[in-house]
Amino acid sequence: MQSLSVTLAEALPDDSQLFRMGGDEFILLVPGDVAQAQAQAQQVLTLAAQPFAVGEHQLQLTASIGISLFPAHGDTADTLLQHADTAMYRAKSCGKNRFELYSQEQTQSAVEHFSIEQDLGKAIRNDELLLHYQPQFALNGLQLCGYEALVRWQHPEQGFLGPDRFIPVAEDTHLIVPLGWWVIESVCRQLADWQAQGQPLAVVAVNISPQQLLQADFIARLNETLDRYGLEHRWLELEITESTIMQDPDFVIQQLQRVRMCGYHLALDDFGTGYSSLNRIKYLPLNRIKIDKSFVRDIGHNPKDEAVVISAIALGSSLGVEVLAEGVETVEQSQFLERHGCNSVQGYLYGRPMPVEALVSDQMLAGTNP
Repeated sequence: MQSLSVTLAEALPDDSQLFRMGGDEFILLVPGDVAQAQAQAQQVLTLAAQPFAVGEHQLQLTASIGISLFPAHGDTADTLLQHADTAMYRAKSCGKNRFELYSQEQTQSAVEHFSIEQDLGKAIRNDELLLHYQPQFALNGLQLCGYEALVRWQHPEQGFLGPDRFIPVAEDTHLIVPLGWWVIESVCRQLADWQAQGQPLAVVAVNISPQQLLQADFIARLNETLDRYGLEHRWLELEITESTIMQDPDFVIQQLQRVRMCGYHLALDDFGTGYSSLNRIKYLPLNRIKIDKSFVRDIGHNPKDEAVVISAIALGSSLGVEVLAEGVETVEQSQFLERHGCNSVQGYLYGRPMPVEALVSDQMLAGTNP
């Protein structure tokens, strides 16, 4: 850090002043207007990205920069620093290695983010969340072949919050790990109830975050949970995304192989959106590939998306892996998928996510046609 601060100080204009707050945080005072501040921020990003040698290794840094302006964003040092800090965290949340200019909306967003974080932690601890189950059907005969468990939150003050409101907060704050275990526990409890009632079981899919999968005790805790409820491991399907593979490819593949050896189903979710290496995918012990709904929705309108869908189906067939299409909403989409050999479907055409009571009343558990 000392060498970086020296490099920056030497490269920046004489009328700019650089201070180190401590650790990896710096303050840069830049005279002039917003254009000058942004130009200086870009120069810092460029300088920070230059590789440097440490022993035998070449290292490269990235920076996240927040900009606040005097007097538009404050007339005291404390206020300007606070707002620059808010903008900096916005830069981090947008992918890092960039700068962001402060705006009032960022403060409001930060307050909302903190509020949801606090309330979500309480909701997990107090078992205040709920699960909806979306049915999945085999295209050959339209028989029920599984469910996906989707978490929902009826906030006591804000009302119903969609996953897009709280899942990103959970991922940013590592609440995604206790949330993931809450979902697994709840699904196991429900499967055990169905089993005790003599209901025919179907595989239930749950989403697993990278943070959860990479826990050292993940498999041991997973086994303990299902064993405690007296469930065969084959009734649980773990869904991972392509981005999960990219976190630590070698370890993830080894971890998934262990999971599969324990008898769990494995699915690759949102296939086609993560740009992962096909060379890695061939080593994954998958049961199923799920084609992302962004490709399915334009069937009949976009030949390129249709080509992606056909290619994914062919890949699954070549690998001996089942292929499920998400987001099926029209008969035209369903017929296209069946014509090209897709195995199963999930979407509003066949069933919306619903609470378990609705599954029973609609006799979904018995595997009747929708």
